[in-house]
Amino acid sequence: MYLSLKIPRAQKDLYLIALGVFIAQVAFSAVTPFLPSYLLQLGLKSHVSLWSGMVFSINYLTFGIMAPIWGSVSDRSGKKLMMLRAGIGMTITYSLMAFAKNPLQLLLIRGLNGMISGWWQQGI
Repeated sequence: MYLSLKIPRAQKDLYLIALGVFIAQVAFSAVTPFLPSYLLQLGLKSHVSLWSGMVFSINYLTFGIMAPIWGSVSDRSGKKLMMLRAGIGMTITYSLMAFAKNPLQLLLIRGLNGMISGWWQQGI
């Protein structure tokens, strides 16, 4: 006997967003062990652990500052628009990270990513 489960569209969307957020977090956090090596390749000569910590944490710092602002904008303009903004913004900043020429550029791009993402708050 075939059992058909009907899941409401909103719930399906929520599951897809949660899966997307999970994959993005796993992928973004997977860089942690390789960040010191990458910073050395970008030309960093000293204070590698300090720079690694700053580059990794700046995203979360700027996200924490901007999350209430994006939440307020979301309440006025809608969550779909904010999800689109966050997705496009993260795509652009992730792409820019591949072209960083020095540790400072990487730090600034990661900070920009946190400022425009707002993904987690809007998604779930």
